[in-house]
Amino acid sequence: MKTYFYLLFVLIFICPPLKTEAQRFSVSGKVTDELTHMPVAQVNVVDVRSSIGTITNEDGSFFLMLNKGPVEMQFGGISHQPVKVSFELRQDTIIETRLTLSVEERARRLKREGLKTAPVSVVSPPPSLERP
Repeated sequence: MKTYFYLLFVLIFICPPLKTEAQRFSVSGKVTDELTHMPVAQVNVVDVRSSIGTITNEDGSFFLMLNKGPVEMQFGGISHQPVKVSFELRQDTIIETRLTLSVEERARRLKREGLKTAPVSVVSPPPSLERP
């Protein structure tokens, strides 16, 4: 009888809290290029705290379901510099993010398009005037 009572106690008071789920909200948005304002596809979008992530589609859009609480989103790809956004997730949230091309990608695109940098002239600053 004691074993039965103990088993019933465990099932009623200990197991139900294990099944409770955290409240979840959607995090969605669009990633665009800072200069062209065009959508950026194939950008990694990850919540660093939970390691839940996705990639943007052709329209630069993404969608995630995350638990309520602190979120640290990281956006980045091969051709763009990473961006981090931290916030407290309390409701469905939309994030609009703009990414900047990396220095390497800028150089690669300039080379591919046949653009060359202009010669640089170094000019010394004017001599400083001393006050008496």
